Amino acid sequence: MLTAVLLNANGREIGGYDSQSTKFAARELVARGTLTLDRVVELIPGFAERPAFARTVDGHYRSAYPVLPSILAAGPAWALAAAGLLDLEAPLAPTIIAKLSASLLVTFAVVFAFIVASQRNSTTGAALVAIGYGPVCGFATPAVGRSKPASRWTRSEARCAARWAPPGVLARM
Repeated sequence: MLTAVLLNANGREIGGYDSQSTKFAARELVARGTLTLDRVVELIPGFAERPAFARTVDGHYRSAYPVLPSILAAGPAWALAAAGLLDLEAPLAPTIIAKLSASLLVTFAVVFAFIVASQRNSTTGAALVAIGYGPVCGFATPAVGRSKPASRWTRSEARCAARWAPPGVLARM
């Protein structure tokens, strides 16, 4: 819970040049049921010149990046829109979708880090691992298209923490 609060404390997305297409694709998926970005490029023609907005063979614009982050971001966006808490056509809607989705992904990764670390360490040691993992995972870059460290935890670091850390090693710190 603390992770989610800290990630959303300032309310700003720290988006990159390349994360724009991902957040707009998430909004388009919820609002129109498509991952094409034609409407976005019509509204903001300058996006057509960015590498993240790729034109496909059939002439549609799509995100040049994998669609999974857009699909994951569509979940919270749909929930907020269905509850009447988010107007998907509002100018800041894509930014809110990106900020909320990225912070949720990082929060889940931190919780997972705690669960994995608690298998071999005390609660205090597991909490230290989770707290230390938060900044690595995404405090510096809370943007939906830049959540790769969150997914990487589930692969290598989790296995290392579970298998190679001696029991109680962090509890002695």
